[in-house]
Amino acid sequence: MLEYMHENALDTATVTKSDGTLVGLVLRKDAERAAAAVPKRGPRRGLR
Repeated sequence: MLEYMHENALDTATVTKSDGTLVGLVLRKDAERAAAAVPKRGPRRGLR
């Protein structure tokens, strides 16, 4: 979602269910903050 927001210069984005029901609103600054808090993962090993 954050990548999409950056690519389309969006500061906000609506979040809906598959039937179109509004769930909420995502603010880019909140998404950036949340993404920064997620530890970076290295390449996966041992997956088949």
